[in-house]
Amino acid sequence: MHDQLGSPSSSRMLARYLTDIEQLLDEQHGEAALREAFDLPRIAVALTDPELRCSGEQLKSWCQQWIGPSGYERAAGGLDYERVGRSVSERVAQEGGATPESVPTRALKRLRLRRHMRTPPRGFSVSRSENLAPQQAETVDMCTALVEAAQERFGGVDVLVNGAGIDIQIRLKDKANTRFQARRRRLAGPVGCGLCGIESIEEAMRSVDAVGSSKLTLGAEDVTRSVKLLSKLQPLHTQTGAVHAAGFYVPGKGIVMAREDVGRHNALDKLAGALAKAGIDGASGAVVVTSRVSVEMVQKTAAIGAAIIMAVSAPTALAIRTAEAAGMTLVALVRGDDFDIFTHPNRVASGVAKHVA
Repeated sequence: MHDQLGSPSSSRMLARYLTDIEQLLDEQHGEAALREAFDLPRIAVALTDPELRCSGEQLKSWCQQWIGPSGYERAAGGLDYERVGRSVSERVAQEGGATPESVPTRALKRLRLRRHMRTPPRGFSVSRSENLAPQQAETVDMCTALVEAAQERFGGVDVLVNGAGIDIQIRLKDKANTRFQARRRRLAGPVGCGLCGIESIEEAMRSVDAVGSSKLTLGAEDVTRSVKLLSKLQPLHTQTGAVHAAGFYVPGKGIVMAREDVGRHNALDKLAGALAKAGIDGASGAVVVTSRVSVEMVQKTAAIGAAIIMAVSAPTALAIRTAEAAGMTLVALVRGDDFDIFTHPNRVASGVAKHVA
């Protein structure tokens, strides 16, 4: 595995992963083969969790659902899936533990796949466990059951690891895809995050305009005052208590522009358009939002030309890294007279704030 992590070759398929397990069995490294095979349900469960975590109970449930002949063509006279399934479920659940844990990076890097193998992988036949000692035969059976379960669950998985993050793309198999299509769900981009529908991590992590040359500075009183002023310019929120706002604060003038929307991204988009229409220079002030700060909010603030973003809630780790790289000052958790500065604190005069980067 010496090729570049960000660009696996077409040969890096599910078959390659299965062949590695098979080779370990051929070399009589049964426990090593099982460790690789047990990563399959861990990955499958973790892919349904935003933090890539899984628990023993989740693993057990996955094994009970997917280990078995239902909906999958297997050789006649196949494994005793009920027996093997119980063994696998118990061991996987036991190793997974009761507390959710993150899937090992090793497992994700090992599962750098390209396409689902449409034909049975080499060597995984029913006769493979014949003429083996009982313990060895059980190892082969469990590996086979786990591999087949992964094939049944996924039509294809691409996991690309690069400096920007982990890009996981999943294609469902025919039967699962048919069930999914029957629900007739379509995502048309209901919010303005700018990420809906994007299929590559490179596009999601597009470069951000640098704003580090900005000479704008604020006092601690400007930070707290901006949030207080914005709260008075939210008529929809006053009526409903259910919308976000984005404002533009200029020192000495206060909030010169504000927009509301049920979506935080949309509110910031509206503000950007209003500033452009009014001919207001984005470098002359700071963006203020009533939401958390995700990476898209940093990207859009940089597009406006502002070098400071201030928020009522917390930022994500990716937003902090992006703001740091763009030379942007990120102030968050503005509550009363307190706030935290996460990046480039030189633009905010000393006060009650603390730099937490």
